[in-house]
Parts: sequence; structure tokens; C-alpha cells
Amino acid sequence: MVTRYKPLFSFTTSYNLAGIGIISDGITLTAPAFSLGTMSDLKLKPQFKGNVAAVYFEGKEMPANAPVDCVPSIVIDTDEYFYLSIGFSDKEKIKNLKFHSTATIAKDIGFPVLYNALISVSGGAPTVSIQEDVKIVTPVFTFTVTRAQTGLTSAYAALEIRDEKNALVNLNIPPALLNDKSIDGVSAIPEFAFSVDASGLEPGIYSFKAGNFIKKFFIVGDAEILDSISLVRVLKNDFLEYKTSLADTSFAEFDLLIPQA
Repeated sequence: MVTRYKPLFSFTTSYNLAGIGIISDGITLTAPAFSLGTMSDLKLKPQFKGNVAAVYFEGKEMPANAPVDCVPSIVIDTDEYFYLSIGFSDKEKIKNLKFHSTATIAKDIGFPVLYNALISVSGGAPTVSIQEDVKIVTPVFTFTVTRAQTGLTSAYAALEIRDEKNALVNLNIPPALLNDKSIDGVSAIPEFAFSVDASGLEPGIYSFKAGNFIKKFFIVGDAEILDSISLVRVLKNDFLEYKTSLADTSFAEFDLLIPQA
């Protein structure tokens, strides 16, 4: 049987500048190493050219004597995320672009920002949306929360961590003691600081809760991602279909247009 590659999806990024219009100058699309490894394991082949990423699935032409279909070598039948990173060769250009809806959110999550690309219903259109309640971090960091944010009155605070499926995650982080004003100064804001080492976790979104305060982090071990402008996660679900017919040249096309500021 003949091996063939057919498109599974593509992702295109461009931006809008006043007086110029929609362009893609300086944009680079790549995939982090951990996602390239996942794609390889699942017999997917990505190609990158400027502002476009295309991902192909490997398949076999069938039937062999008069092929009409490309049957995937591996069928992904559970939800799986594939990741892309967006970079700019000239980061000065991003000053004229709007990534965050408000200045408060920009201060809270910074860069890179997280985009979700998915098809949410059968036969639906591919959509791309920003997730503004998530800060992207590497696995080792300090999670700091003020006592006022927690609503606690005690001298200690415990940390609860959950994954996107709401399952508890145990990182063996001990309760944090309220900061000591004799060390930090009498004007120090009462707060709790948790030392986090999430090196053993899979990349993904995790909710951190201390008292009444909840903060979401996207934890990823590839530090190079922090140098990008955006991280995109494309969801392969049942609605992102394999177009197996050799006569069908269509595929899911995700498009992100970054507006001007």
C-alpha cells in the first residue's frame, strides 16, 4: 500500500495595522519540541512557512488496486492538544497591536498570551479565541497571594491545585506562613508565598486556589515559549475530522487576525 499525507488542519496568523491593512510581515510560526514529539508519535507531519503552519496526517491509500481513501496510520480518538508558538522578528511591531482586552489583563497575564483553536460542534467552523484568565509560566515559580485576596484570617494558607478536568493535583506544597513584617517591613502587604515545582506535570492549564482566591496558570517546561508572543493550542477532537476521501481536498483552516491597538 502507498503511504500518503493529507492535510488535517492549518493555522494562519496575520495582523492589522492602521494605514497599511492586513499583513503578515515578520511573523513566524513554529511548534515547541514537546508538541513536535507528540505529533511524530501520532504520525502527524507539520510544515511551517512564515505565518502558516500546516499539519498532515499519515495514511495508506486504500484499496491498493484502485485507491479512493487515505486511511490514517493512527486514529486519534481522544481529545489531544497540539501546540504552536507565534513569534515576531521585530517585537516593536506588537506595540501597535491589541493582544489584551484591557490594560489590567495585560498587566496580569503579560506575554505570551494563550489562544485556543478548535471546532466546537459537528460541521462547525474552526474558531480561534484568546484565553485571558491564564498566565503562562515555567514549572518552577513562586505563587504569591495577599491575605485580603484569600479572605483568610489565619496565619497559614493551604494551596489546592486542580487540572482542567478538575482532578486534584498533589505537589506536596506545605501551607504557607503569612509574611513576617519584622523582616519585610511594617508597611509590607500581608501575603502568602508558595514555592511551586511542577516539573513533573504535563503541559496544560492548572487552577491554584488559596482561600477564596483562584489563579490559572498554563505550565510548560519549554522556557523558549516565554520568548514568543503567543502560544496556540489546537484541539483535535471528534469535530476536527480526518478527510480521508482522496477526492476531498478540504481541511480545517484556523485563522487568527490580531487587531490594531
